[in-house]
Amino acid sequence: MNLDALEDNLVFTIPNGYRTFVSRGYCDLSALDTTYLWVNEAEWIPLEAIPSRNMWRDNPLPGLVPFAFTGGGDNWCWNTNQPTSKSEYEILMCYRDDDFAARYAPDFPSWFYRTCLDFASCVDIDAGEIEDARKHLQLWSLRLAEIGPSDWADHLGALAKSTPSSFIRCFNEREYAEFGFLTHDDIANIVRERFGPSYLDRTVEWGS
Repeated sequence: MNLDALEDNLVFTIPNGYRTFVSRGYCDLSALDTTYLWVNEAEWIPLEAIPSRNMWRDNPLPGLVPFAFTGGGDNWCWNTNQPTSKSEYEILMCYRDDDFAARYAPDFPSWFYRTCLDFASCVDIDAGEIEDARKHLQLWSLRLAEIGPSDWADHLGALAKSTPSSFIRCFNEREYAEFGFLTHDDIANIVRERFGPSYLDRTVEWGS
């Protein structure tokens, strides 16, 4: 199945950023050793498998189109009921064990940018792992520059050149020692400023 056939099958317009990624082989698992693009907490769903992807619900919210999934089987979905600009839709994290999905990003470039930021906030302190993280961030900077705002891409490139540090994360009234290129509070501020506050801890009922 190609992109045009997928559009016809699901009757929606595929976002341009995703279309670019597919056309350049970034989502093709058969190109794992060449062009395939690994993304934090996201494995690309093959085009032919998108229409029949298991959504874990008898009655999922109409208009959801999954395009990637996590290691735990949660689906990243376009919510085509909520267009945010021409050929763009907000993206939900539809948890398989929760009837409420997280409103994660307003469009495909911002989704990709935020997954990169999440990765940068939690890396292994090992020197080799830090170097690998820098390589990922630098590559993602180049890929984001192909589909999104240049300042977002530049930010990832700058993170790749920065020095990660330890910080304390407060979550559910507990403190956790973590290590990364930026903190969770940094990400929250970026999301609030660039995506809007509705993409921080807001949910939508997505299926039953």
